[in-house]
Amino acid sequence: MPDGQEQQPLVCLVTWLWAQPRIVSQYENLYKQLGCDVVVFNTPYGGLWISPWATYCAHSILRALEAQLSNTGTRPVFFCLFSGASICAYYKILQVLEPDTCATAAEQKQDSQGLYPLVRKCLAGQLFDSSPVNFASQTGVKLLSSGSQRSDSGSHPEPAPRSILTTTGSAVRNSAVQLAAGTMDFFLFEHFDRRRRDMWKTLEEKASCPAHTPSTTSPATSATSSSPPPAIPTLFLYSWDDHTADAHMIHSLASKLRCRGGQVLEQSWSHSPHVSHLRHHRADYQAAVAFFLQQATQQWQSRQQQQQQA
Repeated sequence: MPDGQEQQPLVCLVTWLWAQPRIVSQYENLYKQLGCDVVVFNTPYGGLWISPWATYCAHSILRALEAQLSNTGTRPVFFCLFSGASICAYYKILQVLEPDTCATAAEQKQDSQGLYPLVRKCLAGQLFDSSPVNFASQTGVKLLSSGSQRSDSGSHPEPAPRSILTTTGSAVRNSAVQLAAGTMDFFLFEHFDRRRRDMWKTLEEKASCPAHTPSTTSPATSATSSSPPPAIPTLFLYSWDDHTADAHMIHSLASKLRCRGGQVLEQSWSHSPHVSHLRHHRADYQAAVAFFLQQATQQWQSRQQQQQQA
């Protein structure tokens, strides 16, 4: 197949914690119905607290995507992030792809070796569903405890009866986890605060259009530019009554990305549970995603044509 032609977009789903395969499959089916190929990566729970783990998982995802693009040829690639995926892996992915300011010395050395050039070239857009999450240990506990209970299915079977011992055991376990999280927040506040700021700064300044990434920008241009380059097309799907993903912070991030000159779309709802927008607002959700993918794919194809003619 000719490189970059007649290729379906590739959507990389980075799921929420403890995502159930039967629920994730609903998102897979949605994107397949919209003419996309889909690859799924589970969010690593260790990435919530351990930064090197998040970096390791970022490289694992990028290696898998690079290998797939090597086999299929260039095509538009979209990252779809759910819930805590931004802090667990995605902001590290952006730092690896654009390691000019936020990355560590080791990541800069790896980047100089020309890692993941196809992912760089094919990056076409990013979608955030109930994400990013402003992380602290208490937030992590909420994500861990609610992730395994998340359900986007249309049916709601009656829960099985629970014994007094089971209920008591769950209460004791939850209390112990809450205590541990509170202790971590107290003693590791500076660490978590630094990671939070690092994530938000990365999401605000990275995910640049491939034509403007550091590898293709001249030193003179980099020295004279005082503001980040345009961001790739971005879609935010969120709810104003979501107590896990702060809608005000998501809207603020969208505004900052829009100021960079990139295409930024927002689909928000007044009432919708965390990571349940597809189930509760399927028509709106599907329409927003379909429109976004169409527009972002056309922009990516236009950039490819311009680069070929240059």
